[in-house]
Amino acid sequence: MKMPSASRTAAAGGGGDSGRLEAVSSNHSGAQGQPPPPVASAAAAPPPAVDVPVVVVGAGPTGLALSLLLAKYGVRHVVLERASGPTQHPQAHFINNRTMEVLRGLRLSGPVRRRMPPLAQWRKFVYCEAVAGRSYGEVDHFPGQSSPLSPAGVSPEPVAHLPQHTLLRLMLAEHSRAAAAAGTEVAAEVAAMVPPRSRRLIEVLGDGGGGGEDGGGGGGAVTWGAAVRAVRVLPPPAPTAAGAEVAGAGASGDVEPTVEVEVEMGARRQPAAPAAAAATSAAGSAAAAGGGLPPLRLRCRYLVAADGAHSTVRGLMGGRMEGSGPLQHLLNAHFVSRRLAAAAARRPAMLYFVFNPEVVAVLVAHDIDSGEFVAQIPYFPPLQSPADFPPERVVELIRAAVGEAASSGQEAGAGAAVDVELLQLRPYCFGAGGAAAPPPSPPPRPAVFLAGDAAHRFPPAGGFGMNTGVQDAGGLAWRLAAALRGLAGPELLSSYEAERRPVAQAACALSVRNWGEATRVPAALGLDPRVAGLVSDVVAAAAPLPVWARKSLLEGAMGLGRRLAGPEGLPLPGVGAWRQQRVADILRSGSSLRLQYPAEDLGYVYDKGAVVVRQSVAAGSVLEPPTGSVLGPASASAGAVLQTDSSSGGGAGSCGGGGVPVVVLTEAVPGGWSRTMGLPPGSCLLVRPDGHVAWRHLGPPKPRAAASASASAAGPPAVAAGTDLEVAAAEAALRAVLGALHWRLPGPGQGPVPGV
Repeated sequence: MKMPSASRTAAAGGGGDSGRLEAVSSNHSGAQGQPPPPVASAAAAPPPAVDVPVVVVGAGPTGLALSLLLAKYGVRHVVLERASGPTQHPQAHFINNRTMEVLRGLRLSGPVRRRMPPLAQWRKFVYCEAVAGRSYGEVDHFPGQSSPLSPAGVSPEPVAHLPQHTLLRLMLAEHSRAAAAAGTEVAAEVAAMVPPRSRRLIEVLGDGGGGGEDGGGGGGAVTWGAAVRAVRVLPPPAPTAAGAEVAGAGASGDVEPTVEVEVEMGARRQPAAPAAAAATSAAGSAAAAGGGLPPLRLRCRYLVAADGAHSTVRGLMGGRMEGSGPLQHLLNAHFVSRRLAAAAARRPAMLYFVFNPEVVAVLVAHDIDSGEFVAQIPYFPPLQSPADFPPERVVELIRAAVGEAASSGQEAGAGAAVDVELLQLRPYCFGAGGAAAPPPSPPPRPAVFLAGDAAHRFPPAGGFGMNTGVQDAGGLAWRLAAALRGLAGPELLSSYEAERRPVAQAACALSVRNWGEATRVPAALGLDPRVAGLVSDVVAAAAPLPVWARKSLLEGAMGLGRRLAGPEGLPLPGVGAWRQQRVADILRSGSSLRLQYPAEDLGYVYDKGAVVVRQSVAAGSVLEPPTGSVLGPASASAGAVLQTDSSSGGGAGSCGGGGVPVVVLTEAVPGGWSRTMGLPPGSCLLVRPDGHVAWRHLGPPKPRAAASASASAAGPPAVAAGTDLEVAAAEAALRAVLGALHWRLPGPGQGPVPGV
């Protein structure tokens, strides 16, 4: 999503982050509306300026994927992250097919496959009284499969189960490698466009390139501890006299806006243990002072906000999120347990939905072999808060979710308590919505873009959050590269939002429906979370009672509800059997929470944006909505790929030699391409750098006589893959298609315009 390019500046760090244990400090004092006090003396010069084409804010999966893609396309940029190092909390963990395909193009799908647990450990959801107790039922999301690869062969990559902090380590390792390559390993066509002075593709500011929450390395080429304090979008300079050089001119010669980003170095460290939670706010405020480091001022052509649901950049630009309020509040407890691992190994699953008189929780098994889990425990504001769940209480609730049977087995020792080593506690609040749409008449040259959670927020049901963010990066990176090299106009940048906003809206609506499906089993057992929320609201509104009394009343009501739930909760004839039957019917019918969504994962197509849909450019051409998701990594350049069968002739090269930025690939085995794609001979596909099909022509090609007649009657013939067509006519038709895709084409005989 793009932000309006109006000039906007602020000196605060954005909105509060209710999804994090630590507080966010603005690090500014003084009267409201007054500028912050100067860092140095009153006569000090402005912060030093660093020029870089693209600034990426946020080093989560979205920001790192975007950075790796920009490096792949040869675009110089910098990655800023407020935290002092990558998170050690698992957070997201399900990676769908399309995201794995994006990672495949970044050489990361192989490492993900090798690191994720075997399918047998995460193919099921289990609904139970306790992990080591009675089971109400289970759902196998891979029936008849021994592999997470699609049995229909719709993707070369499987879905995957890997916690986000592990994925980040893999991404950061590749990030370090890409930065160390310093532009020497990019594809030849990219290297030819990137001047030697710009071969350092990922800039690191100051000493911000190392560290993590635990103080270790592996920080990639990220500028850690860099907090964005102000953003200003400056309008393009006024036109000058003919022939005069204009500052801010892009590679195409157009005058572009400049984005100024003020960065404060030395932001706070995130706590890695629950014991640090109490001192987080004070420590964060002290560390946010920057340790005496002077602020930096960056100048860039494009700024990308990938800094999460509580985006600082979005707030500084005056953006806001639309949609529903909080749907649920959870306390996420990251822990390891050897005895829980032993119990889970007897009934392995990705998720354990636990309902008993002591606790209602979801246990996420990130790695059963190593005993790594996350417990998600609901709480109900405003009467309840994370402060009501100190570490000792959380440990008790986890043990109740595991069950006494895990404490009495031979591996545990008779009567021994389940071991629980807490690693981190983090509150998490999820809602549904997206960033507000820009004004009806946005500036013609967008300069600030939103990606990932900064642009949209979903309930976790279905796992669309991280996946949609990585795919946002895939859709944005090639556009930025093309614009910076002068290969495309501003319309191509504007098409990013036109394509990605509907995808995010559809994912948001589906996630809300999924959350409703996730409540069906607890509702059948008498534990509907929506009813619990209503009870919380009613008790909280009992104003005559003091807060402590209302809190005690709420906890008593929740405890009574848990005791009355389940098969034995209500001592009425037939109630227990009826509840169990309802749960069995829900699980058997497939109306509970699902894991895979192939239609939404791989089945969506863009009906507007950088695609040609139901549009005629030449007589005899067949232009239809593009079908399918991807054809694998298309190219290391920011250009498009024309994929054809062997009837087009051999080899790869530029189309017709006329400077069209398209690489032509032909099949190695005659007939194999047509069989794989299900298209008739003589067909071709125009594939964008992000792998999406932008245009397709269905063959066979016309004979030369028919093509000449069509050309004289209604323009040049379609781009077909036969040698009987004139090369000039084929190139002209392809140029027409690329023009419809907002691609700026050089004149015949001219090469691509060099980039920044």
